[in-house]
Parts: sequence; C-alpha cells; structure tokens
Amino acid sequence: MIELIKNVLWSPLTVINILLLGLFIIVKTHFYTVIKLPKILSDTVFSIKNNKRAFSLMCTSLGGTIGVGNAIGVAGAITEGGAGAVFWMAIAGFIGMAIKYAEVYLSMIYNGPIMYIEKGIGSKILSHIYAIMCICVSLGMGNMAQTMSATTAVQGIIPFNQKTIALIFVLFFLCVAKDGIEKIRKFSEFAVPLASLLYILMLFAILFRHRIYLHEAIKTILNGSGIAAGFKWALIKDGITKGFSKAVFSSEAGLGSAGFSHTESYSEPKEQAKWAVIEVLIDCMICIMTALAIIVSEKQVIHLPESYITRGVFRLSFGALGEAVFGFSMLIFGFASIICWYYNGVCAVKYICKSKTTTKLYCVIFAIVIFLSSFVRDGFILDISDIANALMLIVNICALWVLVLNNSLTF
Repeated sequence: MIELIKNVLWSPLTVINILLLGLFIIVKTHFYTVIKLPKILSDTVFSIKNNKRAFSLMCTSLGGTIGVGNAIGVAGAITEGGAGAVFWMAIAGFIGMAIKYAEVYLSMIYNGPIMYIEKGIGSKILSHIYAIMCICVSLGMGNMAQTMSATTAVQGIIPFNQKTIALIFVLFFLCVAKDGIEKIRKFSEFAVPLASLLYILMLFAILFRHRIYLHEAIKTILNGSGIAAGFKWALIKDGITKGFSKAVFSSEAGLGSAGFSHTESYSEPKEQAKWAVIEVLIDCMICIMTALAIIVSEKQVIHLPESYITRGVFRLSFGALGEAVFGFSMLIFGFASIICWYYNGVCAVKYICKSKTTTKLYCVIFAIVIFLSSFVRDGFILDISDIANALMLIVNICALWVLVLNNSLTF
C-alpha cells in the first residue's frame, strides 16, 4: 500500500510538473542560473570572506540536503530505476538550481516559504497544510531517515551499536539545538565543508582508480536514460520517476525548505538566492560522482543491500580507510541534516502554534524520534520519507506556479 501511494505521488505527472516549472523559471529569469553561473560562483564561492554569514547559512541548508540522498538515495535510484536514473538526476539538478533560486528569492521577500504561501498567494489553508507537511518531513526524512543512514553507515566501523550512536546523536542534538539557528549555523559552517571535502576527494580517488571504466559507465547511463535508446518510454518512465524523486530527496529543490535557513541572512534577496544555486550544484555534483563510483564498481557491490552499496564502493577501493572516511562523512552529514531539519520543523511549529512551550515540546519529541529511529526498518523509513516529501513538494510547487505567473519573481 505504501509503495502504491509513493508511486502515485511520484508519477510522471509530478515530474513533468517540476520540469515545466523549472524551465519556466529559467526562461523567466532570462537563463540566469545557466548563463551567469560563472558570475554566481565569483560572487559566492570565490567571495566567502565578504559573505561569511550567507556562506554559513548556505552550509546549514546544504547540511540538510547532503547525506542519505547522496549515499543510500543514489544507490536506490540506480537499483530501482537503472543507470539511466542518473541522467534524470542530473537533469533534475539543472532544473533544481532555478527552482531553488526562486524559492530562496521569494523566501527573502516574504520572510520564509510558509509566508510566501500565506501572503504571496493569499491562502492560509495551503500555508497550514505546508507547515504540517514540513513537520512530517522534519521528523521523517530530516530525522528518522538521516539517523538510520548515519547509524547504518558506521556499523562495524566504530565499536558502538545503532542504539548507542542514536543516543550520542540525541545528546549532541540537545547541546546544539538549545541555542537555535546561531549555534546550528556555526556548527554547519565548520562541519559541512570539512565532511564534503573529504567525501569528494575520496570519490575523485575512486573514479581515478577506475578511470578506464568511466567511458563505459557514461555510455550505460545515456543508454539507460531512454533518450539515447530511441526514446524508449519504459526506460524514461522508470528513470524520471526514480531519478527525480531521489534528486529531490537529495537536493530538496521544490520543497521550499531552503528558505527557512537562508531567510536568516542579511543579504539582498537576489544575492542570497545565488547561494541556493551553489547549494544545488554541490549536491548534484556529489550525487553524480557517487553514482559513477557505484556504476564502475557495480559487479563487485551489486549483491549488497541498498544501504550498504556506497559503503561497499568505498571499501572496495580503499579498504578499512575508505569505510572509515565514508562512515565519518555520513555521521557529519546525518547530524547536520538532523539539526537543519529540526530548525525547519521548529519554524513550522511556531507558525501553527505561537507558544514557546510547544516549541520546547517539539524539541523533546524530536530528540525521542532520533533515538527511536534505530528501532525502525530502513526501507520503511525511506518509503514514508518519499511520500512526505511528495506532499510537501506538491503544495510548494502549486504556490511557486502562482507566484511566478503573477510576476512575483521580478528580474
């Protein structure tokens, strides 16, 4: 039943809707996220000293995206949708840069994604539905899925079982969460770039060791996409359904969630929105590199469960060291995602219930869910997360269509 609901929500119609919205935004902004990408990089990545707060808030939001979607999610997309799903993940990344640019821009104008739904399109009903879905995603994908991913990733690497690691996460969470966005921002500013750099360098090393297979891997991806195979609809359908759902699961473009942390910036809307483009670009690059590493190692790791495939790739190339780097990265990514999504959930709770007591209660519930995640089957968590993501995305996409068509995205 859960699988049926997931397939209905992530039908080709949902994917086509995202595609059309992204393409419309690209045209509306005069191809800004494509043509001006070098300029965007110059104003952000190469000017961090002048944009420290904007950078740290981008790291906070990026921490919420990198993690389970880049490791288990990519492996799942390839297993379920074939290598062609990687092609559609790349397309989703291209589209996602434009969508996330719009989300952050509008969030800066209206003070958050919930408010651009309430004030921008004038619907308190939709804004409350969105807030409720955000809380569900916060507890599901942002909490349970990330905790499960992190605790699974380090099993056998460090001498602690899943429940112990989850308990350690709870203690660290309570230390960081009590001071709100400022402490979350400071943690993310240090931890996310460090873990990302280690993970990317290891992926580069893996791809270099298997470089003679890269040409064949790329050919497999293109053939599996359904495009290079003469527009085979069966391949295209599987690829876009699995590829897009996992890409959204990873980059969160379309969910509107990036607006929660980015709104804390003091930058101009257009300037802060540039960081959203970089956010998707980094996430997409890591996803594609992870996918290529899996495909070039496929024969040796294909027999492993989805949650162990990427870990198996790291071990295959670098033994215990590879596993250790993978495990460390997943722990950091997992925890960064947890605290980012806690903040997103708190924003939604504050919108629905203005009481400080309610937000304190949510903190306690969130901490309990972190620990309980170690008792739940991983496949169930990922399926539920896909459903919650889809529901949150549908509401947000509807709001974006209205705002973009009403020329709220001025340029």
